[in-house]
Amino acid sequence: MWTPTPARAPRMRAETPQEIFEALDGLELSAGGLEWRLEVFSVVTDEAATWAQLRLSGCSEHTLTLKLRPADTAQDGTAAIVAWLAGRAEATDSSEYMKGRVVSLVEK
Repeated sequence: MWTPTPARAPRMRAETPQEIFEALDGLELSAGGLEWRLEVFSVVTDEAATWAQLRLSGCSEHTLTLKLRPADTAQDGTAAIVAWLAGRAEATDSSEYMKGRVVSLVEK
């Protein structure tokens, strides 16, 4: 189960799309006592951001697009998804950390 770490060492280089894919695909996430498995469809990078197309499967199903800023890591993306899931579990979207990260969402 993924758990956030409070601090991380500065990175010397950006993570590649393949590294982000490998870091995220298959993760088991937990928020609000509920659990999901993360599946990555694709990760692409342009000059402004890295975009990941994802599916969350578990107690509810979600397909989403995650936007990572150039300095963000896979760990930042995971923390953003967990914050978003926690907000959903609490029936609120108050997470300032998540704003602008989930840019599209399809729910089943």
